[in-house]
Amino acid sequence: MPIYFRLLSGLLCLLSVSSSAQSPTPKTLLWRITGNGLTKPSYLFGTMHLSDKRLFRFTDSVYSAIEKSDGLAIEVNPDEMAVYYVNQMFDELENRKKLQDVLSEERFEEYRAGLTKKFNKPASEITTDEIVQARNSWMSDYMAKGEMPTFVDAYLYNIARRQGKWLGGIEDLSDQLGLMDDMVDESDLDLLLMDNKKKIRRTGKSMIEGMIETYTREDLDAINELMNQGGAEYKDLLLLKRNVKMARRIDSLINIRTMFLAIGAAHLPGDSGVIDLLTKRGFTLQPVISNKKIDASKYTFKEVHLPWLEIPDNNNLYKVLMPGNPASVRLQNLIDMKFHFDLFTMSTYSTMAIVYPQQHFNKDSVLKHMASFMFKGRKIKEGKPISLGNATGREFIERVSNQNMRVRILMDERIVYVTMMTGNKAESVTGANAEKFFSSLVINESVVPSAKPGNVLFADSVMGIAFNAPSKLEYNKQYSSDANGWHISGFSGIDMAKGIYTMLFSQDVKPGHYIESDSILRADFRERMRIQYRL
Repeated sequence: MPIYFRLLSGLLCLLSVSSSAQSPTPKTLLWRITGNGLTKPSYLFGTMHLSDKRLFRFTDSVYSAIEKSDGLAIEVNPDEMAVYYVNQMFDELENRKKLQDVLSEERFEEYRAGLTKKFNKPASEITTDEIVQARNSWMSDYMAKGEMPTFVDAYLYNIARRQGKWLGGIEDLSDQLGLMDDMVDESDLDLLLMDNKKKIRRTGKSMIEGMIETYTREDLDAINELMNQGGAEYKDLLLLKRNVKMARRIDSLINIRTMFLAIGAAHLPGDSGVIDLLTKRGFTLQPVISNKKIDASKYTFKEVHLPWLEIPDNNNLYKVLMPGNPASVRLQNLIDMKFHFDLFTMSTYSTMAIVYPQQHFNKDSVLKHMASFMFKGRKIKEGKPISLGNATGREFIERVSNQNMRVRILMDERIVYVTMMTGNKAESVTGANAEKFFSSLVINESVVPSAKPGNVLFADSVMGIAFNAPSKLEYNKQYSSDANGWHISGFSGIDMAKGIYTMLFSQDVKPGHYIESDSILRADFRERMRIQYRL
């Protein structure tokens, strides 16, 4: 399947009434849902996952439908995305699929040398997630140039949020994760290893322009025909299975309150589209036609006040302001991070504090090590000197993996404080919201990290070991895996008072395997630790 088709049709799906083959579907993206016991109408609207301003000239009926509805839902609740994005940022997604596992051995060998050169790492370590990121890099650049701060779904979600509406998601995040990974094939690799990058970008841009033109005509039949070109297996994976669940969830939502439901436009048409499925459930879906379009900059409404929230660290080491409630993420099961994904500006806010040992460290080397970790080992500029109270450090602004990153790393006698923002657009990490976030950090210099009892007994009957550890060790799923004939179990713990991090690994060979050389095993372990922790 051509890569451009898969990627561009995903713009209409991943964030999507009924048409029949006998008669054309009315040209509108907005449909009124009534009947089947409903006392008031709800609305279904097809979106596109881009930030081009031409997509944001909505009809007055769209704005009116949002205002009249009690709630608004898009495909996935933004709050559910936070943990996923922070794990993706630090390359710690669990059970990431290796490219080697989705290609035949013969085909993988054909691509091995080229992939090793392109990614500067052994081809056997390359994941489908990395292939997806690389193949979509031109799309990320295109979206970064979009005039609007976010994509259509998020823009409408933010309008409802500012009007004080109930907000939610229709799908579970798990319904979308891995969809693009599952569609990685040899055409992706051929594209990535091509030399003519300008041709790739020109072709991609031309197809996007065609997609935007079709969407702005509100031509659902043309969108449906585009999706049919991808083949039955592709359409079933990307659309049909999800349509069934969407229709069921929409049925539940509109029986609780009146709703404005915004989903990718490709989910709407066809005999298995959401419109058709809702009709089969007993609802009446009517096209809402309007010729009056309003530019996004001209739409005004009465807003509710949305104050920023004061966010304290779990250990009371600092506090900071964020525009929304963050997720609490435990990196490597050791470090507490506060992470907020702002869907409305396509930017992220994150903070963390890391306790270092009381002795034997050099502040400059610690700062360099932290910067290397944050920027995934890339060579970066020295950074601008900064200070806050007794803490000193540096600020870095770089573009990494198609994202703009701004990171401030401060360190006092014992603790490293990290504040970070990422965004599609450069101004998202340097604008007013960014300045408000970074300047709001308050370090609690009077707090001493709490001590936990040392010499905690760790015993495991399966491994047949017992010893006293500096802190309580707990099973760490991120350190554990089953791969290449090994069963690996990881455990970790931290003594906050002393800044001691303890890790334990157990590696067992699976039945039918054996250890040829323990020295090779130890060398391999040291090398993996060096790569993981930038040693």
